[in-house]
Amino acid sequence: MILNIEFEKNFFTESIIKNKFIPCVCRVKGLGFTVEFSRPLKMMATGYIKNFNLQDICDRYSAAAGGEYTHYCFGEISLNYLSDSSFEVIDLKFFDEIYGWINIIENSVLAEKFKEEGRYYPDWARELDKDRK
Repeated sequence: MILNIEFEKNFFTESIIKNKFIPCVCRVKGLGFTVEFSRPLKMMATGYIKNFNLQDICDRYSAAAGGEYTHYCFGEISLNYLSDSSFEVIDLKFFDEIYGWINIIENSVLAEKFKEEGRYYPDWARELDKDRK
């Protein structure tokens, strides 16, 4: 996946992009996938990922119901500089309130599909899910 974003060119931005697992907010709506960097980081900017497969994301992190976005969560991202406004996504994680951090991309490839077995899954959540199967 490629993140298209315009960062301010300064020492701080150049330094933080070299870090792994930069905090961000991820939003997916239809064919739109945005990644937002904001406070406390001093590199406030919003970028977008084109040509992603929504099913690949849904296989790893369940879509939400009843909102504007199918996915809206805190994330962590690691980037590799490609050109002025393009970065390869090396690692991408979404945060889930029940399961914690869920890998979407690891080492530039899609992470293993998410499996609920063996993970903490409260009884009340199982009750809600049993009608959906």
